Amino acid sequence: MTKFSLVLEGDKPLEYYTRYLALAEKYGMTSFQIYEHLTFRPAWSIIFHIAKFVRKILIGPVTVPVMLCHPLYTAANIATLSELTGGNAILGLSRGAFYEYLSQEVEKPIRAVKESVEIIDLLFRGGGGYQGKIFSLSNSAQLKVPTFHRPRMYVGSSGPKMIQMASGLAPVSGIVVDNLWNSKSVKRIMENIRIGASRAGRKPDELEVVARPFCCVMQDGQEARKTVAKELVHYLPSLVANSPMLSEAGLEPEQIQEFLADPGGQDEVLTTLIENFSAAGTPEEVVEQTDRILREGVTHVCYGHPLGRDIEESIRLVGERIKPYFQGERGSSQIH
Repeated sequence: MTKFSLVLEGDKPLEYYTRYLALAEKYGMTSFQIYEHLTFRPAWSIIFHIAKFVRKILIGPVTVPVMLCHPLYTAANIATLSELTGGNAILGLSRGAFYEYLSQEVEKPIRAVKESVEIIDLLFRGGGGYQGKIFSLSNSAQLKVPTFHRPRMYVGSSGPKMIQMASGLAPVSGIVVDNLWNSKSVKRIMENIRIGASRAGRKPDELEVVARPFCCVMQDGQEARKTVAKELVHYLPSLVANSPMLSEAGLEPEQIQEFLADPGGQDEVLTTLIENFSAAGTPEEVVEQTDRILREGVTHVCYGHPLGRDIEESIRLVGERIKPYFQGERGSSQIH
């Protein structure tokens, strides 16, 4: 059965997230996630704030930029979250974004993600020595918190090399791709998952293919597209500027540069961005878009920021008019 989740940015008042979590629980979402983006409220702070309210849903930060801290620290945080939630913890790891705020370049991101996954897994198996090119552990390194609940780990990327590497790591449950909403991109990503998993002796279908598009679901489809467009303009340079997903959407780097310089004068480019990187429109329109992406092989849809101008209303629309369509709650599961 297809999985559905929600992910929000850390820009809302802290107390709002408990209401969003309650709705995600009510509508049977698989997980409720918070982006770990620099300059916003840290995802860990929000997640720990709402952890005591979790009943069955998975919660966690996504995706944690691996170069911001040592994986030992990340492991201690996710172990604590797993303890608080009775095992309902999820962890996303990635190269990360917004490093430009630090005037910092990320060197060897694929190696950094690989070592982070391996070290976190090692610590949950009891600890011990690890000598990497970027991160290391002494032989005496152990977590001093309970580790009997192992978190589900995901790696976020749209890059072929990162996807192939991550798909071969046994602790990785799936590949998460921000703004994935284009059929050509899905096919390429699935092929890279197949290559990476096969090299490591894994079955490709063991891994979830998680599309995490920006989303805006409203009764007024035009207003939904306007709302998501503002977010795409803001996030585009950091999240998909160097991704092969741009060319797969039929866009050239020069077009993006011109668009960012004058968003108001590039209606055709904006329409292409909305259609290829976001789930936006009325519930019926988003159902149609979601159906297309699921038919290409996506197994888990994580509807993301901004969701809508009224987030609670948008969650209700997803829970009552989109998710049921694909899970047989209204007798329409046969579409697959």
